[in-house]
Amino acid sequence: LRRNIIRGLHQTTSDESSLEGMDIAICVINEKENQLKYAGANNPIIIAGKDRFQELMPDKMPVRLDQYIDTPYKVQTESILKGETVFLYTDGFADQFGGNDSKKFLKQQMKQLFKDIALYDPDEQKKTILTKFEVWKGEEEQIDDILILGVSFK
Repeated sequence: LRRNIIRGLHQTTSDESSLEGMDIAICVINEKENQLKYAGANNPIIIAGKDRFQELMPDKMPVRLDQYIDTPYKVQTESILKGETVFLYTDGFADQFGGNDSKKFLKQQMKQLFKDIALYDPDEQKKTILTKFEVWKGEEEQIDDILILGVSFK
């Protein structure tokens, strides 16, 4: 994937000014084994349920041409229990300005939000996230793209 992205972005030099890249979290879920495999480039994921709240940490290297080109991303394997939700997300919500003091939402509040909604059904999770974002953002302009993906295990 890394090499295809580099090729697609036509990256042929390590000149920092020409290097676009991306942060990403990739998961493979084996439903028969109740197992999740995760690799991340600067993007963590959260596994949350009744008895667990776990953040799987990414490698601190983006997907792009750089000095880590030959360093593989580590793959983490976790068992997933019924009733747990896996959250993948970009930094757009956490970086959004809002609230009473026009400050960023921040990662700690994102984690708390995921903890709070972990046991909700998916429709209620979505509704709560959207409401929280709109209330937080208020009249501020949205500054970045936002993607939150929750996968619930029944």
